[in-house]
Amino acid sequence: MARRGVAVTSLAGGQVQLEAPAFGPNVHPLAGQHDEAHPTAIDCFADVLAAALSGERESLLADRSLLDSCVSFSRACPAGLELVRSNGLALTVRPTDVSVLEHLRDVTPGNRAVRVAGDLKVDAVTGMATLVVPNGDTVRVRLTGPSRIGQQTVVSGFGHFGPSGTCFLVESEYVGAAVAGDEVFEEVPRSHPWDFVPPSVPQDAKSGVNTFFGTWPGDETAEELLAALKAIR
Repeated sequence: MARRGVAVTSLAGGQVQLEAPAFGPNVHPLAGQHDEAHPTAIDCFADVLAAALSGERESLLADRSLLDSCVSFSRACPAGLELVRSNGLALTVRPTDVSVLEHLRDVTPGNRAVRVAGDLKVDAVTGMATLVVPNGDTVRVRLTGPSRIGQQTVVSGFGHFGPSGTCFLVESEYVGAAVAGDEVFEEVPRSHPWDFVPPSVPQDAKSGVNTFFGTWPGDETAEELLAALKAIR
């Protein structure tokens, strides 16, 4: 199997050589969209990192865990890094990019169980499956066993969501004929506002619920507190 590598150079000096085997386009959803016929995992990671740094959310095929790997990579050297692939393309990650990647990761919804119904198609060349829902939207499906191919198919499994909030890949656990009631699943899963967990913000006497109810405990004695509690009964 062919192998290709990249050079990772610290902007403060020093270099590390990384090498990985090439794989086919059915291994990762990004592989089928890569410019090269047989990219490596490093090539796909570099593509994700470049897209994340560009601020492009809608077409970015990366879930929260992959974006967290981008954050970890960007933190590897405080002075910044330059990644040069075997094709000569270079990507520079600067210290100021860390916060950009962290924000993108934090606003990306977590992966969750999904169910989708539609027309399941499998590419004879790549082996990658695609589920087409009635409105024309598509989601890639990683098949894990014998599957029913064709119209009126339902897929249940683990959905991977990108920064846009749309599911771009389903790792299937079940694939079978759609039944009555599966019409409600004839759309590509998308995240909901309640899927996002805002970061916690420390509160003080002038923020949060304290702005409505004041602070407690205060200067009152235990007797005064007990008397106030009895008064509201």
